[in-house]
Amino acid sequence: MAAHRNNSDRLLEESEERYRRLVEASPEAIFVYLDGRIAYVNPAGTKLFGARKPEELLGKSILDFIHPEYREVVKARLRKVEEEGEQASSLEQRLVRPDGRVVYVEATSLPIVYEGRPAIQALIRDITERKRASEELRESEARNRAILDASPDLMFLVNRAGEIHDFRAQDNGKLYVPPDRIVGSKVSDALPAGIAGAALRHVERVLDSNETQTFEYRLPVPDGLRDFEARIVASGEDEALVVVRDITGRRSMEEELRRSEECFRTAFESTSTGVALISLDRRFLRVNPALCEILGYPEEELLGKSTGEVTHPEDLEASRLRRERALQSGADRHALEKRYVRSDGRTVWVLSDLSVVRNDEGSPAISSPTSRTSPSASGPRRSCARTRSGSGPSSRTRRSAYP
Repeated sequence: MAAHRNNSDRLLEESEERYRRLVEASPEAIFVYLDGRIAYVNPAGTKLFGARKPEELLGKSILDFIHPEYREVVKARLRKVEEEGEQASSLEQRLVRPDGRVVYVEATSLPIVYEGRPAIQALIRDITERKRASEELRESEARNRAILDASPDLMFLVNRAGEIHDFRAQDNGKLYVPPDRIVGSKVSDALPAGIAGAALRHVERVLDSNETQTFEYRLPVPDGLRDFEARIVASGEDEALVVVRDITGRRSMEEELRRSEECFRTAFESTSTGVALISLDRRFLRVNPALCEILGYPEEELLGKSTGEVTHPEDLEASRLRRERALQSGADRHALEKRYVRSDGRTVWVLSDLSVVRNDEGSPAISSPTSRTSPSASGPRRSCARTRSGSGPSSRTRRSAYP
């Protein structure tokens, strides 16, 4: 019998030693709460509380480290474990370390026997980083939601098979089909066949290459006939985000600009008045056929020259002063009778009108006394000039618009 008891005691001691080593090596904080005080804390618990050694925590009440907002809740849970002898479910709470740092933890309490007496063992896991990541995710989602809410674009989540998983639209008037018929349907059901086919081809290219794809299309919607640009990016292995922007206004402006430029080109090329566009360093940028005829140069040769090269030497100073007055005053017109030297060496008299205008940002832009084109906001500084046949002090006088 004595041998049997000795063997049992030895096995019990070995079991307790294994348990002690397990608790000591645990990465989670473990506390033993006895008679309202901390009776044991493992190394992980010592580190969690910011203590240098366990003795700094032993004998203190665990409630001293509980955040005031959770103190009553924790006190009630500990009392329930003591009275009912049942494990308390996991609870997220905050601890306040001796250095004042607040730590988010997840704690579980259960009844045990410690040194022959009823006690409570608490397993505490530090979830501060998880909470911080969760909060950052929440803030990021809030920011993204705000961006999406502020965006006028249509957005669709589409898989390779063309199934629409989700969509967002600020203006349902830009949808081809009613909004309640979009989610769960296919692109071929939500768009005309030709546009749907193009969209699916671009979605497939995005998913195969992971490169952004764009295409434009025109579509009749409740708001009328609109132009759209679809930009497609991968949002998963088998899913793409399609961002659709209404570009009707941009298309209208582009068409208006095209018509304006065509109008200017027609007037520039067909007028019998000689017209030139000239940079502020006096280089010919563009000349019309009438001016080439007046000066006797082919267009390609004239474009390589400056106005000074075709101005009569005796009129260079007057031309320079007129140009400076135009730049300083910004007046619409500066006229000057002057002479030019043709390619064949003959002198021709002209009445030259010089006009300089600026765009909305204050930078010099292009204008013409006889025709007009949309100013360039970023082009080189230019002056505008014209030359036309007309009567004057001499039968040789012609009008010119370059310096």
